[in-house]
Amino acid sequence: MIRNKNKFIDSYNRYISSKDSISSKQTFSYTTNLSWNKFESCIDIEHPKLKNIFFVNKSSKKFKMLSIGKHKCFILDNKSKDKFNYNLKSYVKDIHSINHSNGTNIPAVVGGQNFDINKKNDDIWSNIPTLEYWVPKILFLDNNGISTITHFFDAYLEPNNAYEIIDHNCSLIDSLIKNEVASNENIIINNEKNHVHKKEFSNSINDIQKKIKSKKVSKVVISNIVSFNIEKKPSFVPLLENLTKNYPNCSVFYKKFNNSQIIIGATPELIIKKTKNELQTNALAGSKPIESKNELLNDSKIIEEHDIVVKGIIDNLNSFNLKPNIDNKNIFELKNIAHIITKINSQIDDRHNPLDILDSLVPTAALCGYPKKESLKMINNLENYGRGRYAGPIGWIDLDMNCEFYAAIRTAYFNKNKLYFYGGAGIVINSNTDQEWDEIERKINAIRDIINE
Repeated sequence: MIRNKNKFIDSYNRYISSKDSISSKQTFSYTTNLSWNKFESCIDIEHPKLKNIFFVNKSSKKFKMLSIGKHKCFILDNKSKDKFNYNLKSYVKDIHSINHSNGTNIPAVVGGQNFDINKKNDDIWSNIPTLEYWVPKILFLDNNGISTITHFFDAYLEPNNAYEIIDHNCSLIDSLIKNEVASNENIIINNEKNHVHKKEFSNSINDIQKKIKSKKVSKVVISNIVSFNIEKKPSFVPLLENLTKNYPNCSVFYKKFNNSQIIIGATPELIIKKTKNELQTNALAGSKPIESKNELLNDSKIIEEHDIVVKGIIDNLNSFNLKPNIDNKNIFELKNIAHIITKINSQIDDRHNPLDILDSLVPTAALCGYPKKESLKMINNLENYGRGRYAGPIGWIDLDMNCEFYAAIRTAYFNKNKLYFYGGAGIVINSNTDQEWDEIERKINAIRDIINE
């Protein structure tokens, strides 16, 4: 990997001297072009420096990102979420940056949070914080054919010390490029177990429909988990490649929490995207098998379910005095399933923190129900397990507080020698047990079949 020490030190000195003061708590980022864009190969390499890996690939948008390590980590502790959002925005705005690349909109903070941040992780999600965002040590980006590497370090460092970090990172990457890892054999899964049986599922639907009749809720999304035993840890690069090939319109992701707990998936659901003064969110709700896609827009039950999600989004955006523009309903096609999608756009200014808007939207009506508070209460009463990071937001923020967050659905969660698949279905007054059960199976099979190829 090419380094230019003199260019960096000259630029660094000029930048530092142009500032009145730089706090010891602030971060510096340095970005250069990169001739290598196969950085997902790092995922399967066992190396002590390759910790806390987060990878996203949106092949239809020609976007691919890999973050390694944690330079600065943000967790909720005992702070309110409003205060957390304010502090994180202030921190991002204070990051100092030199960009010697052709790339733009470089992510500076990545991370995600639980489906319900007020519910402590236990059981299969124990040891994972309910919320965590971080500035990586190294960030690779391939965006519209421009590949870059960004190094993050303390802003108060002397030029030579800062360059040592960059040089060390580059040496690490050079060694990784030379050491490709051979893939393991296909993953072998056995001992399938449904955590919720169909009778119990049917009882939950009956309970929800009683609440709907009493006007307490309009819709509640209930889930199921299918688990398997696995004989050994798989190679993740081929799994991610298969997901990308089969779901090019989805955001394929990988998050390594530690050596035992890893989540991967291919999510079709954008929660929020901010680009300058444009805010986009998608209502994705209502589904049928792909061969029945043409029936979607004529199915009154599915239209009702979808419209509830649109209403939930509109209510949340209105609470920020935003004026949403609502597109027409369209069909979003995937390999084995089709959804109704409605794109919703708003104008936004710098007074709004996109993290506050994100929190107003999640858990989304598509994944929780409407109204949110009552639906979440029902879910916690009906489901005897935690959803953890399933259906929670994952994404990134750049230096200008542009951001993208997706719902972590269509996932496979690896925990030691177990593999877990989650799926959910939105229950409304006209829901039918068999149809909703089949819908969850389709969603789970969409990922399970790729994992088990």
